[in-house]
Amino acid sequence: MTKFSAFSIFLTLCVLNFVYGNRDIELPGFGSVSTYFDKTAWTKRSYLRGQPIQYAKADRFKPPVLLETIDESSHAWHLTENCLGKKYMEYIADNYYFLNRQENTEEECLFLKVHTRNETGKAPVMVHITGFDLEDSGTDESIPSYLMEKDVVLVIVQYRSGPFGFLSTLTDDIPGNVGVLDVITALKWIQKYISHFGGDQNKVTLFGQYRAASMINLLTISPLAKEQGLFHQVIYQSGNILMEDECTKRTDWATEIVKNLNCKSTSDVTAINECLKSATLFELMEAHTKYVAANKEFKIKFTVGGASGVLPKSPKELLEESNFEAVPTMGGVVKQPASYFYQTYFNADDLNPIISTFTELTAEMTTSEHQKENFNKNFPLYIFERSFTKAFYPGLIDYMSGDIKSSTCDALTKVAAKKKYIFVCV
Repeated sequence: MTKFSAFSIFLTLCVLNFVYGNRDIELPGFGSVSTYFDKTAWTKRSYLRGQPIQYAKADRFKPPVLLETIDESSHAWHLTENCLGKKYMEYIADNYYFLNRQENTEEECLFLKVHTRNETGKAPVMVHITGFDLEDSGTDESIPSYLMEKDVVLVIVQYRSGPFGFLSTLTDDIPGNVGVLDVITALKWIQKYISHFGGDQNKVTLFGQYRAASMINLLTISPLAKEQGLFHQVIYQSGNILMEDECTKRTDWATEIVKNLNCKSTSDVTAINECLKSATLFELMEAHTKYVAANKEFKIKFTVGGASGVLPKSPKELLEESNFEAVPTMGGVVKQPASYFYQTYFNADDLNPIISTFTELTAEMTTSEHQKENFNKNFPLYIFERSFTKAFYPGLIDYMSGDIKSSTCDALTKVAAKKKYIFVCV
């Protein structure tokens, strides 16, 4: 009876581990990767939730190298969940241990996650290119339990963001666009191994929002990606490569950052490159953060030209040449996509000068104490601030949203013309 009970317990534990525990998936030649059982959001169906997998290694500012086997020496501490970006600077600055780490292992953030319902199937593959404004990228952005309600394999890709992914001096040392090269390398990894997760490598759809959507649009016209069959459909969510100020041929960003790093030279490109490469992880990120704080209108741009080969010409020129392979494309824009800028770029500090000017003018126009008392009673500043915000900001948001909407239509129109589709943008 005792032996039978022990066997029953052992068998029960095995079943529970199978249903609720971990499962390793073997990738031939690469190694074993970990998943664990989870439940979908609504129907509570079981699926395998992936753990971070390192798909490539890269030196700072350099193109990535696809990993052929699991790197056992990789230090997968918790920040590998996300490439270091603006969201993590405050957290790191408050933590003495992280701030004083001098190793560069933290820059090894080229990870992806794969989630699947059936590793022996052949389901369409959805690849989420993470990030919003190229300042951050992390596999923890996407909650898989919703999309896993459908019979798909979901891959979450992170890439180098901020200065680590897009800073450029238009040289071989710092070519720019390496964040895009990271994504291309991740797509190569997916083509090689996704079948072992039950995914169909011939049915890969890319999707992402805002600047990530711009990168996806860029991939459809870049000569580095167009002939490799790395993806087969794309979805643009409130973004595209034709939006205003998406690309640049200039290197001002790098020049300004080296000023914050107190580099010996801000004009000699060799000295600039050496200074940027030798700065610690946090020194470089802090220099970038200071620059962004002092230049509210700054946004990270894709580099046109340079050694990366991602954009040999401007996106407009590449689209006009029509020398790209169009893929089925879906694009959409929310009602007010630029509302994000309201909380990012405008606050009480922006209103204060306007309010002060209004107050001074009012003081000049009021000639009696009775008028001043009446004004202060019936039209206090908080009413003015609220009224101004209500009147001005919606119009500004609509104006800024117009660029996103119209450029998305333009991008979809180019694809439709290439494929000779009839396309209507409303």
